[in-house]
Amino acid sequence: MTRQLITHLVKSNPSPAYISRMAAVFANDGTGVRGNMAAVIKAILLDPEARAGDVAPVENDGYLREPILWTANVLRALNAVPKASVTTNAAYTAIPSFSANQQEPALYQPSVFNFYPASFPLQDSSLNAPQFALETSATIMAKLTLASSAVNNLLGGLTVDLSATSPWGQLATASNDMLLDELNNLFLHGTMSTQMRSAIESALSGITDPAQRVRTAVYLVITSSDYKVIH
Repeated sequence: MTRQLITHLVKSNPSPAYISRMAAVFANDGTGVRGNMAAVIKAILLDPEARAGDVAPVENDGYLREPILWTANVLRALNAVPKASVTTNAAYTAIPSFSANQQEPALYQPSVFNFYPASFPLQDSSLNAPQFALETSATIMAKLTLASSAVNNLLGGLTVDLSATSPWGQLATASNDMLLDELNNLFLHGTMSTQMRSAIESALSGITDPAQRVRTAVYLVITSSDYKVIH
């Protein structure tokens, strides 16, 4: 049970020692109580193995954001809000269709065990990667299409303002460095690699329109492997 919690909350490939430490907390929360789930979840999230990627991503660590989590996080980070002409209910009830296009329709999992199996081998690897069961050519293209729609404000009933007058546009007008610093903190918790930053800076170098620089930078960040995999 503790292994399942760890794979959903922290990483797909926890060490036996990590699992053992959490099983011990489940057996005794430190006060003689067995099955204290609050204590178990706190221990899982604060364990040194869980915090290993706080400063920089750790190779073969973390887990792939499943479509629902990727979609929800992107929309929340970009402050997607209902358009003035659309009711709040209509705007937000359309969101599940975004993840449904990535084979994860909210509340319609094929079994009580989730949308994907607990164990799924990563191709050409010995690693377990359950969420990758949903990562196909079709779902990858759906995610790229959704990312493009989000940054270009084409989400139907929702508005995503990345215009030149938005806070994002103002950052881009000031400097690409300020824009990338904000994206790094918001999406990657300050762990953007030098290589990734350099690649995005290169992509922005020939773009004069600040709004287009924002759209390009955001798109490259939210579709990157560094963002798709939570460390």
